[in-house]
Amino acid sequence: MVNFAYPQLFYLLIPVALLGLLYIFMRYRRKRNIARFGNPQILAGLMPDVSKYLPTVKIVIALLALVSMVFMLVRPRTKGVATEEEMEGIEVMIAMDVSNSMLASSTDDPRGVSRLNRAKQVLNSLLGKLNNDRVGLIVFAGDAFTQLPLTPDFVSAKLYLNEISTGMVENQGTSIGAAIEVAMNSFSGATDVERAIIVITDAEDQEGDAQAMAAAAHSEGIEVDVIGLGSGKGAQIPLDRSYTNWLKDENGQVVTTYLNEQLAQEIAQAGGGVYINGASASALNELVKRLDEIKKSNLGKVNYTANDEQFPIFAWIALILVLADCILSNRKIGFLRKYNFFSRGGAAVMFLLLSFGASAQSIKPYGKPMEDTSVRKERRLIRQGNSEFDRGHYSEAEILYRRALNENPSSEVAQFNQALAQLHLAADNAEANQELMANAVETMQKLMAAAQNTQVAEWAAYNLGNVAFNQQNLQGALQGYKQALRKNPANEQARENMRFVQKQMENQDQNQDQNQDQNQDQNQQNQDQQNQDQQNQDQNQQNQDQNNKDNQQDQQQQQQNMSQQNRDQILNAVEKKDAAARARAAKQNAKDGQGSRRQTGRNW
Repeated sequence: MVNFAYPQLFYLLIPVALLGLLYIFMRYRRKRNIARFGNPQILAGLMPDVSKYLPTVKIVIALLALVSMVFMLVRPRTKGVATEEEMEGIEVMIAMDVSNSMLASSTDDPRGVSRLNRAKQVLNSLLGKLNNDRVGLIVFAGDAFTQLPLTPDFVSAKLYLNEISTGMVENQGTSIGAAIEVAMNSFSGATDVERAIIVITDAEDQEGDAQAMAAAAHSEGIEVDVIGLGSGKGAQIPLDRSYTNWLKDENGQVVTTYLNEQLAQEIAQAGGGVYINGASASALNELVKRLDEIKKSNLGKVNYTANDEQFPIFAWIALILVLADCILSNRKIGFLRKYNFFSRGGAAVMFLLLSFGASAQSIKPYGKPMEDTSVRKERRLIRQGNSEFDRGHYSEAEILYRRALNENPSSEVAQFNQALAQLHLAADNAEANQELMANAVETMQKLMAAAQNTQVAEWAAYNLGNVAFNQQNLQGALQGYKQALRKNPANEQARENMRFVQKQMENQDQNQDQNQDQNQDQNQQNQDQQNQDQQNQDQNQQNQDQNNKDNQQDQQQQQQNMSQQNRDQILNAVEKKDAAARARAAKQNAKDGQGSRRQTGRNW
């Protein structure tokens, strides 16, 4: 029998039908507009490349692809094989206080986390640590009622837990005794099953019968544990997030609520349980340790039937149709013009072309968790985890895989699926989930090296390659993809990723070589510049030496010129002196001659 996960999505077929009708209308308008220009048969000869049938074929393929996508979204499923398993655990009823006082801060800070939200955080973590137990949920204020009957479905329990608010109970107050009484009546009644009640409250009991009801529960073999929330210093109750409007009493005074630890301890002591302060960092571990000490009992057999998902069939059909739509053109194909695709032979040719086009596309595997085909106890938990994984609820999936490992610690499929869920969780916030990433990588490395299941080893290596690539470790990514191909040479996705990484590494090497060449060119240019500068310095030195030499020659020439001038001046002076001496001598001689002539005349 076929059923659908989301049958309401069938309404998406209405727009698909409207698109088909719109195409018919547009084809009719096109035919009518062509007829306005002339005879359609004559105009067809003027449009030799226009195909008469391919547009219709393309729209039919596109509409069929959309229909296949709609069927893929509604998720058709068939009934699988029924599985029967025995469960061992205890019955736990959780009674949560939803009075107005739970809106007050759980710490000394008036703007701190409210007691109600702190209670939800504690219970959400507690549900993740309970294994194969049955859990129920009771809310109480002035009255108490069952919010969720006993169930082994912790996913549903978390959904109910998130919906709890202080407005669920009209009669305000705090009646812990009424909550314990309702919890006592909510158990299955089996005499051989151990039972426990967990009360989460600030212990402001206004009825006064809580100890008596806890003692009555203990007398029937039911343990009562109490988790106290709040501050002993007291806190005011905000009416909105502005923290300026506080709850007031009848006299107009602001109400202050306190954690009554003494009363909470007395209730736990009367019920044979323990009291735990919810503000303690070890509160959850103490409570889980206390519950583990309770003897596990046989809770009976559970029938489980897993549905077989059929949507991948329609996904492949849609993919093939989309590829066919991409291959076909609105115009006539040149080498196929001689074929009539609506004859018997033409239909065969079309089938072969579509088959070739579909087979030419590579099939890329998806990184989804694996199915456990064994008949062990962990099989149901693994399937539940896979269902949560498909919805994107990786935290819930990781919890279910962990429970499967508790059933069979050697399950390689559960180990791989848990590590895969941890990788998805770590990807959302890498800094806050470094420990999850480290645990997932360690698990993947162990599975890659020693897994007996070759498919587990293959995909562990593949995911290690993805992690290394995201961390920009190309060499590690290359090794991961190579290991995956060694496990399965037909893994085309790993081969494609390996080629991409190799291309990235080649680009890096080319960039490094280019940088080295550029550095060498720059160094060579610097060396040439230095040589040129040295040559310029040498040339300047030579010019300076030549200038000095020229200056020396000029000085020598000047000295020579000056020496020549001095000699000329001296010679001129000597010649002038000799000329003057000769002139004086001549003058003297002339005077002497005249005297002789006078003397001679006188003698005569």
